[in-house]
Amino acid sequence: MKKVISIFIVVLFAGLTSCQRDRVSGDAVVNQRITSMNQIVVPQGFDFETSQEYKFIFALGEMTPFQGKYLVQWYTNFPHAKAKARHSAFIDKNNPFVSDVTLPSNTQRVFVKLTSPSGSSFVQEMVVNNTTSHTFYTGKKASKAEVYSCPSCSSDCDETISNAGDKDFKSNKVYCVTGAGSGNYDWVLENGAEVRVCTSVDLGKLEIKDNDSKLIISSGTVTVSGEFSMNKSDQNLIICSGATLSYDGANAVTLKGAISNYGTFNIETDDDNVKFEGSFSNDGDCTITIDQDGNEKCEFKNSVTNNGSFVFNTDVKIAEGDHVTNNCTWVVNGSHVKFDIDGKFTNNSYVIVMHETEVDKNSSPDGTIELGDGSFFITEELELKEKNSNERATVNGPTASGEIALLKIEGTGSNAVKGDGDITGNTELWLPSMLGTGTWNLGSDVTLGSSTYIATSACMPVGNGTPPIQDADGDGVADNVDEYPNDATRAYNVYSPSQGNYKTFAVEDLFPYKGDFDFNDLVVDYNIQSVTNADNEIVEQFVTVVTKAMGGSEDKGFGFNLSNLVPGNVSSVTGANNYPQSGEGHLNVSLGSNGTENSQTSAVIIAYNSVKDHWADAAEGSFQNVRSADAYQDPDTSVLTITYATPYYGTINVEPFAFVGARSKEIHTKNTEPTDLMDESFFGTADDDSNGSSTFYTTANGHPWALVIENGMETVEEKNDITTAY
Repeated sequence: MKKVISIFIVVLFAGLTSCQRDRVSGDAVVNQRITSMNQIVVPQGFDFETSQEYKFIFALGEMTPFQGKYLVQWYTNFPHAKAKARHSAFIDKNNPFVSDVTLPSNTQRVFVKLTSPSGSSFVQEMVVNNTTSHTFYTGKKASKAEVYSCPSCSSDCDETISNAGDKDFKSNKVYCVTGAGSGNYDWVLENGAEVRVCTSVDLGKLEIKDNDSKLIISSGTVTVSGEFSMNKSDQNLIICSGATLSYDGANAVTLKGAISNYGTFNIETDDDNVKFEGSFSNDGDCTITIDQDGNEKCEFKNSVTNNGSFVFNTDVKIAEGDHVTNNCTWVVNGSHVKFDIDGKFTNNSYVIVMHETEVDKNSSPDGTIELGDGSFFITEELELKEKNSNERATVNGPTASGEIALLKIEGTGSNAVKGDGDITGNTELWLPSMLGTGTWNLGSDVTLGSSTYIATSACMPVGNGTPPIQDADGDGVADNVDEYPNDATRAYNVYSPSQGNYKTFAVEDLFPYKGDFDFNDLVVDYNIQSVTNADNEIVEQFVTVVTKAMGGSEDKGFGFNLSNLVPGNVSSVTGANNYPQSGEGHLNVSLGSNGTENSQTSAVIIAYNSVKDHWADAAEGSFQNVRSADAYQDPDTSVLTITYATPYYGTINVEPFAFVGARSKEIHTKNTEPTDLMDESFFGTADDDSNGSSTFYTTANGHPWALVIENGMETVEEKNDITTAY
């Protein structure tokens, strides 16, 4: 006989290596090897489960390069060519995955493979917790990337002002402004004062004057109509999320301190300049408007990082020696405006200049535009001005394989392409058909065209092209990851425990009496193939049932309790086997029109009601494939097809059970509730110590009558205690 073993190692009893019987000899504790299940006293709460449900939350961030569904696959080992996924699901930007995934109980890490609609993929190793959360494609281009914990006006305040008017904040302490009158007030911050504003106020003057002074607009709107200035580099202006600072006046605005905007920051001035001479981090929305009648402009003279939205209704200049990084949206509006880059400008997302962009090479590395992967830079005109033949203004695209940036020139006049400069890297240059490239030098990786796909997002209001993705059935899942590419109601197969592998259900059939603990009275392998749609809802399931061993004289049936579903959730069941029987101890079952068992609260599926009638290759005897001296009988394989009335999102609890000698005598795994047809008078009798309400199928020492082994097991030789076989 094949595949009946005496010694083997399985994951279940790896967890019981500490369950050795201890005896005391003098002052020493002597460990004795376990040779019988009866020697084991099982710790309370240990249910012999070899699998566990872990909650996963997976989402896609703003950096996600493609629209459509991404395939997520969980592996417990690195996903080499022959590895099988433990679970699979689809996610897109608007629909994260939030659900439980069943994995082996000893899982400490998983390898998660993410496959894009284009077919590209990567693998990320993750530590598994009870809840594991991760967002793919996050990073520097994400809108509102930074989070600031804004202080309130209800704690840590040295002085609270409930009716602020004109105020000179002179002391080195924290002022909390919670209310203001209806006037137009003057505020001056000096001597390291920190002012928190938690109200709306109109100011004729706002001057942040001395070292280390700080203005935090926590909530409300601060409107300034007169002088607005920051005089020192170590001053701070912070605008919190939901708060607004607006300047609307006729004066020049020079801000030398550090600015952090998480809310809304607007400056509108008549006929004068706006200068940012300190660092500026924008994670909110910022609009700069100048009513120009000459050379007025908005000028940056320090480092700037934009993770939000910058809109300029004026000329913009980046001074020589300074570096501006755009990770979201940068808009220069106006029919005659100019974006003047004397320093370095890095675009990782979206830029549109309605008129002219001028890149002026004054000194290295200034006079440079750097384009990140997936970025889009649009301008009507582009002039690249060289310092000399060896120092030329440059536009540098990404250099890594597979990366691309799109540079679009929209103008059609003679000034649309000007100057002597270089364009390099993986850049697609989009020009009107009548334009050439003038005296520009194009690198070998630069292409001319307009085919680069740019997906729209919160930071990318205008995209380009269409993704190179085929989706024949239009379900949002690309054909290359859709296992049902021509069926919009089906998309993928999810296997439990994994494709081609089986769980094992093994039974002791003498319940409520203890047996010989060889767990071979009925041994069934099973695999669950769940067919899901594009929304990760289960449409149908194929349950492959392999009956491979039986021992004992009493006949047995086998089925599954879908304990979190009702019969009405099931549209149909095919492949079940109901063999009519008569006489005492018959195992007849009654099935409804949809194939589920009648008189049940939950949806119960009977695979077969008699293993002796079902297993055609088995001999007449009661022992099949449990004694090595007997002839080997080929296991029986059958498939249950369960179709659901409506697609079901989440985990369906598929709980195997046997019934022995009568339909009313069920055997389930430890602490698994029986179905409605169980005769509960068995509980608490003979060797069973369960109470039939919170504990089920357990002896006083915590022993079970049935096991489910997540990764499968071979059959134990008849009369061999499982603790010696494994």
